Amino acid sequence: MRTIILAFLLFFSLTACQEPKRYQWENNNRTAQDSVLEPIIRYLGKMPDKASPQSRFYTVFDDHYSKQLGKYQITHLHQKGSTTYFAAIRIAPSIKEKYVATAGFYERENDSITNYEEVFRTWKMTKEELMPKLDVLFDKLVKAQSLVAYYPENSGEEEYIEFPNSEVYYNKNIRTWETTREDVLQEFYQKIEEME
Repeated sequence: MRTIILAFLLFFSLTACQEPKRYQWENNNRTAQDSVLEPIIRYLGKMPDKASPQSRFYTVFDDHYSKQLGKYQITHLHQKGSTTYFAAIRIAPSIKEKYVATAGFYERENDSITNYEEVFRTWKMTKEELMPKLDVLFDKLVKAQSLVAYYPENSGEEEYIEFPNSEVYYNKNIRTWETTREDVLQEFYQKIEEME
């Protein structure tokens, strides 16, 4: 009987440790990846220099966003009712190969995104370092648990979430990241415009 209890406890502890990995989406087929990314790429992908949150859907930017699709890979995916939770990684500028992850959720109705929010973006790190951390963060996201302990102000020496932070937040109304930091070049831009 004691052996059965010990075996059960060992099995339970192993499955409990692996639980966050259940959200990993390991379908690397590009068509499958694109089917998940296409509805959200105009929010998730880098906005063209001449676009705004309102104009990013103009057909003139279709080519730009088609190229953005290939830069992202869905790593985590979970459907909960009408809400789809996702995490996507892309290569980050770095001397060594490093990645940054963005995670959030969206809701669709009649093939239209009715609600979209990016909840966090990670620091850039190697895939080996990123994936276990992303497993933990995504598990908390799906379970609606607080991520505040993983913000840069609270995580100590260990890097998890780059933003949101004390200066950067996600603006749900226009579906883009913004900063409270003053743009030091704004006055310079205004002078250039006045000279033109």
